Amino acid sequence: MKICIDPGHGGKQPGAVGTKGIPEKDIVLKVALMVGEHLQRHGVDILYTRTFDEDVSLEKRCDMANTFKADYFISIHANSAENQTANGIETYYYNGSNAGLILARNIQEETVKASGLVDRGLKTNDLYVIRETNMPAALHELAFLSNPKEQDLLLNDKWLAQQAEAIAKGILKTAYISWIPELREDDPSMIDKLIIASGDGDMAAATLAMYEYKAPVILKDYYLLNPEGNKAKEYIVIGGVWEPSEPGAKIIRIAGSDRMDTARKLLNK
Repeated sequence: MKICIDPGHGGKQPGAVGTKGIPEKDIVLKVALMVGEHLQRHGVDILYTRTFDEDVSLEKRCDMANTFKADYFISIHANSAENQTANGIETYYYNGSNAGLILARNIQEETVKASGLVDRGLKTNDLYVIRETNMPAALHELAFLSNPKEQDLLLNDKWLAQQAEAIAKGILKTAYISWIPELREDDPSMIDKLIIASGDGDMAAATLAMYEYKAPVILKDYYLLNPEGNKAKEYIVIGGVWEPSEPGAKIIRIAGSDRMDTARKLLNK
């Protein structure tokens, strides 16, 4: 199995630049290298279109993938918009490519599940790198650098590592390769239980859960900023549909038809 990973932009092409001055090219390179590491430990042969900050033309990126005879091509980017409220994750594929659609869908599903961000869905576009590559291809937009909240996530190495893992899972799923969690030593910082409130409006119900489960409470947004620092053996998620991506952890979901119903479910436990 051969995969070509394309970190967008590079060199004199910074891509989007957030208000904190960090360019897209640096962020996506970090993620691309981590994706490749995950795939390599599953026995996948990897080609990067760049491994450092250099100019690589769109034509050369496609030529590299085609010469390598990659089975799949994935280009990684960060999004931007004039409207700073634009948010979420989206993935592109070339119109008419059913295999590209499957690749894009698997990556989109895994990254949305891992991040809890808005699912902007799958999109088609005549983008050069997904049009001129000979294999199924997808272009993934991590999040919006132009959105202050998502910019903070994109500048958080632990969040980027979480998304890199999700992208790798999506690629492996497409190739029918089972995901194998990384082996890790016992972490003494891991607590037994953690309650995660999906939103501000879920905090009342989360407070009830705190007394029921005798565990600390954290908002999902704060958890996502530092998932490694908030590891637990068991997560109690209040409201919403998102779940933390922690291999081996037990997850309990408590969610009603609305926030009042969620609180009632806790009171009736």
